[in-house]
Amino acid sequence: MLLKREKKAMSPVVAFCERNEIPFTILRTNRTFTMKSSIGNRLFTDNRIGLRGLNLITTVKAYVKKHKINDEIARKDYRKEEELTYVEVNPKRYGNKYTSLIEIDVDNAYWHAARKLEVISKEIYERGLTVGKIERLASLGSLAKTTRKITFDGKKYKIEPRYAGSEDTKHIWYAISWEVDKMMKKCMKALKNDFAFYWVDAIFFENKRNNIEMVKTIVKKHGFTCKKVTNEICDFKNFTVFVHSKQKGKKVEWSKFLGRQFCYNISSKLTKKN
Repeated sequence: MLLKREKKAMSPVVAFCERNEIPFTILRTNRTFTMKSSIGNRLFTDNRIGLRGLNLITTVKAYVKKHKINDEIARKDYRKEEELTYVEVNPKRYGNKYTSLIEIDVDNAYWHAARKLEVISKEIYERGLTVGKIERLASLGSLAKTTRKITFDGKKYKIEPRYAGSEDTKHIWYAISWEVDKMMKKCMKALKNDFAFYWVDAIFFENKRNNIEMVKTIVKKHGFTCKKVTNEICDFKNFTVFVHSKQKGKKVEWSKFLGRQFCYNISSKLTKKN
């Protein structure tokens, strides 16, 4: 079947084609969906990205091309070398639930890293701070865009493997990611057994004053700023990490097997997801 996200974005048109057995092809590139069929072609975008967000994506791409940022950033694929992981979990934590772990979030981590590496100008950086986090990440992620092709022959679906569409700029995204990831790894090593886990730009550990100051110092030395976040539940179970935070107003679940995280908005009342 068509993936839930694609179907939700284009449900009326998809339903019509399915009902009338009209073949179509969908190309999904990051947050953009292009649908082609005998009744016409349609373009759909993630509704969380507004006009200013789309303009930011165009601006970042144009800046990178004009200033030949490709030649300035080391062409190294950290992902292939298994250095860039985005997530690390202390395996000793699995099977335990904690109510006292503290979280340190790095402020605008990827956007700040892009400015630090001069992938974007000061003007673009400041402009990016006026839009949401999703728009900022989308503008940087477009440098390493991948495309998924989904076809419907009138009866059944076929989903083909993703293929890269930004071979000339994808290393810039990995360099930005590594700028953040290497900092998180230094925090992880410094915390030793007090380390619990980190994903992307948030690190969780035992709530001790010296730990907090140590992490803040490392973050500052790398040129970033950060903030402290309180979480009511950090549950490590079956290679899945569940975090519940009233301060953030959401609960987050990360799965090792799925390689992704899920976010849920919550009410002020503390509830645990079973």
